[in-house]
Amino acid sequence: MNRIILIGNGFDLAHDIETSYSQFLSDYWKNTIEGICSSNDSSVYENDQMIIQRCPLGIKRDFDFKTLDAYIAEHRGRLKFKNSFLRHISRTQNLNSWVDIENEYYELLNNYSITDGKELRNKQVSKLNKEFREVQDLLEKYLDKKVTEKNLNNNHHYSIGEKIYNEFSFDDFTEKGKYQLVREYKGNLIGNITKEIIDDNKENQILSRIKNRRDNKSICDFLNVPKFRNSIDLKPSSILFLNFNYTSTYRLYFSDHIPLNAGYTGLDYAVVNIHGEILNKQNPIIFGYGDELDEKYKLLEKTNENSLLENIKSIKYLETSNYKKLLEYIESDLYQVCIMGHSCGTSDRTLLNTLFEHDNCQSIKFFYHKKENGDDNYSDTIRNISRNFNNKVVMRDRVVNKKYCEPLL
Repeated sequence: MNRIILIGNGFDLAHDIETSYSQFLSDYWKNTIEGICSSNDSSVYENDQMIIQRCPLGIKRDFDFKTLDAYIAEHRGRLKFKNSFLRHISRTQNLNSWVDIENEYYELLNNYSITDGKELRNKQVSKLNKEFREVQDLLEKYLDKKVTEKNLNNNHHYSIGEKIYNEFSFDDFTEKGKYQLVREYKGNLIGNITKEIIDDNKENQILSRIKNRRDNKSICDFLNVPKFRNSIDLKPSSILFLNFNYTSTYRLYFSDHIPLNAGYTGLDYAVVNIHGEILNKQNPIIFGYGDELDEKYKLLEKTNENSLLENIKSIKYLETSNYKKLLEYIESDLYQVCIMGHSCGTSDRTLLNTLFEHDNCQSIKFFYHKKENGDDNYSDTIRNISRNFNNKVVMRDRVVNKKYCEPLL
């Protein structure tokens, strides 16, 4: 059985790399305000995304966007955005993640798609797509700067490595999944199980059945006894790093990078950078929306206008072989999905639905983020995961309950 490590933005954040949406936007405005304060022209400030007319004196370097916006208005200046999408996300207070930004783009796209008049509609959508690409370019430059600044070699977490390479836990699987595990690992299991010394008569009867009949049910009965679950060796056959980030933080956990004293050993691994990589023309970054299951998406398709589908992820996946590699991997064998730092929001729903509802998926385990105050994001993310399932019975069967999950760090 294989294991897929599903990596999202929280994985980078766990390694102290400032790649969140709020950090990106804060950095953009910090640099812009620095530019305003350093400008020689006291009346006008201009960059590629905006122009400030009648720019007031007294703007301070410790201003954030909200303070700057209010200060300019209060002193009768005028902040005019050339990029309306940047204006929208800067002034919308409830956007907290990259999923939120992609959702905002999708909502604006749907609003424009019902505009009366094809010419006006095309003009609005073309402008939105252009501005969205500009924000994507700003993001790519920001991420490149942050990754360059960070010395990742000193940022390895042993506990994360252990979770990546650990043996399977019998508790993580449904009854069907347990039988699948037993069938696949039967030979090794019988060898390990028959070495056990058992005093309990009932357990000894189970062991006797295993020795004599070697049937799957007897092995499952044995492994369902809590004290024997750790006596088995269920290592993954291989590991796939399914990276939704644009960075390569996952490389810290490749066998040639793992510290000798890490306490675990590497396995065969593969990588799919499904959303591309920073400044890689052969695998450009994918920034957009990916929920073909949404009713609104069907309406976009029915308009028969290609510009409306320009930033739909499932279409962009066809520009590289990444999606095909993923499909080949999940078709090749049974697998467990381990989610590390991904919110599982609907902007990736098409891909996640394929991954989660595939017949070879036997377990979905979420490594949640635990906050300093003791709260965590397990429940919120599980709700997001549920939206990626059409079959809720399958969802409840495959998702590992919180009792058997643990924090990423």
